Amino acid sequence: KGKGRGGGGVDDENEQVGDLVMAVTADNAIHIVSLSNLDTMQVLEGHDSRVVGIYRNRWAIQTDFIVTQTVSGTVYIWSLTTGHLDRLLSFKEAADFLVSRGL
Repeated sequence: KGKGRGGGGVDDENEQVGDLVMAVTADNAIHIVSLSNLDTMQVLEGHDSRVVGIYRNRWAIQTDFIVTQTVSGTVYIWSLTTGHLDRLLSFKEAADFLVSRGL
């Protein structure tokens, strides 16, 4: 399984993946900070509800994506390089995507 959180709630609102730290803020934005230089690389904004999952497994690393999930079940696929939202998935499509990518 990839790094990430999912399920009923987020107890620790920070996630470290490799040399990155991802922090969820009260407005449901995700701040991605590089540990090598302590710079904010991206701020991912626009989640429809509380973020309950941040995923970055082998597939995501190879494709340069960060995958996030909200309490509503919506899945967001973000480009780590640009910070732009690549895809937004809901309902069965979101669940199928997570399973097919091993997230």
